Amino acid sequence: MNQERERRRYSRYEASLEIVIRELSPPGTPDPLAVSIHSETRNISTHGLCVQLDQACPDSALVRCEIHVPSCPVAIPTLAQVRWVQDGQGTFVAGLEFLPQ
Repeated sequence: MNQERERRRYSRYEASLEIVIRELSPPGTPDPLAVSIHSETRNISTHGLCVQLDQACPDSALVRCEIHVPSCPVAIPTLAQVRWVQDGQGTFVAGLEFLPQ
C-alpha cells in the first residue's frame, strides 16, 4: 500500500470544485491586505480538502473558504486551517483542515 495513503485517517474523494480562499488575521491584529485566491479543489474528505493554488498560503494560516458547487445558487462557506503547502514550480498544492464552527 502507498505510504501516503497509510498516513491518511479519512477517505478522500476526487472533486474538482471552484473555491475562493481568503486568509484571516488573528483576533486583535489588523486585517492583512487579504487577497482572495480563486482556486480549485483536488479532493475532499469529511475533515478537509486539497486545493491547487497559483500562490502560496502560509502554513497554519486560518482561512475562510467559499466552495462553489455546480447548480447550487450559493457558495458553501467554511473555516479551515492550512496544514501543509507544497511548491510545484509556479503552482502550489495545499491541504486545508476544516475547523468546527
